[in-house]
Amino acid sequence: MTSLAAATGVGDIIISNSGTGNVSVDSLTSSVTGAVSGLIAPAGNIQLINSAGNITVNQPVAASVDVTLNAAGNISDSGWPVSADGLEIIAGGTAVTLSAPR
Repeated sequence: MTSLAAATGVGDIIISNSGTGNVSVDSLTSSVTGAVSGLIAPAGNIQLINSAGNITVNQPVAASVDVTLNAAGNISDSGWPVSADGLEIIAGGTAVTLSAPR
């Protein structure tokens, strides 16, 4: 898994990568749903787990309840916000760098 984006109107977003490689939260376009940027759950939780490497946040990550970012490696962002009422960050690597958490 390399790049991902997901949005839901109601409910949770749960994504787990146990293969190889790093995961980036990006903006993707589908012919069915159109453009989706980041991970957005306005009425739920978000869990992004990468037991194979790093997590990089290149687009917003926002939930009305809790966001969990869990990586075997490092977690970083490129200036995009990570926002939720509860924020849990677990990094097995040496760095957690988030520029604008709420």
